[in-house]
Amino acid sequence: MTTTESNLTKDMTPVEAANLLAKLEDGHQAAWLSTRETRWPSAQHESRFQNAAEIDDVFRDVMWETLENGMRRPGELVEHFAERPNQRPDSLMRTRPVAKRLPTSSSSRPTLT
Repeated sequence: MTTTESNLTKDMTPVEAANLLAKLEDGHQAAWLSTRETRWPSAQHESRFQNAAEIDDVFRDVMWETLENGMRRPGELVEHFAERPNQRPDSLMRTRPVAKRLPTSSSSRPTLT
């Protein structure tokens, strides 16, 4: 599955996506380490290897999705992304302040003399 086909984080908040990434990263590392505990070649090794590869695919998809949708900054480590407090999408952070309307009555306008 490629990132264009994946919508794992579509309905997630940045905090939920960060938590998912942190859990996937832990599972990703544990799955690869578990393959080292078995003999190669064996059915158990092949099973663990396939499991680790599937977790790796999901982990990478979520990593790319969070970059593409602006939740996570390029080069930002998962642990830093997960630690960011009060996370909001970048689009919300870039809102402009509302401009105040100036009075329109002619008496408040300066006159040139």
